[in-house]
Amino acid sequence: MTAINMSRRQALLGTAAMAGVTTLGAMPVPSVQAKAPLAKDQAPYFYRFTHGKMQATVVSDGISATPREASSARPRMRSPRC
Repeated sequence: MTAINMSRRQALLGTAAMAGVTTLGAMPVPSVQAKAPLAKDQAPYFYRFTHGKMQATVVSDGISATPREASSARPRMRSPRC
């Protein structure tokens, strides 16, 4: 017989993968399409834009509370490794 060399991480990943496959394989997947009219009004904290035939909505939870100096600072450039 050949010995199987497997780490705990690989065993856990394999077990989780098998559980996911059996769970998702048994569930019927409904085919649903969102049928809503395109929104024309902009509301606060919602940004709507169209992309082709679909409309996307970006939801914002408010403004950022970071100091202006921290957000406008340029990142340091790292020297390439030789």
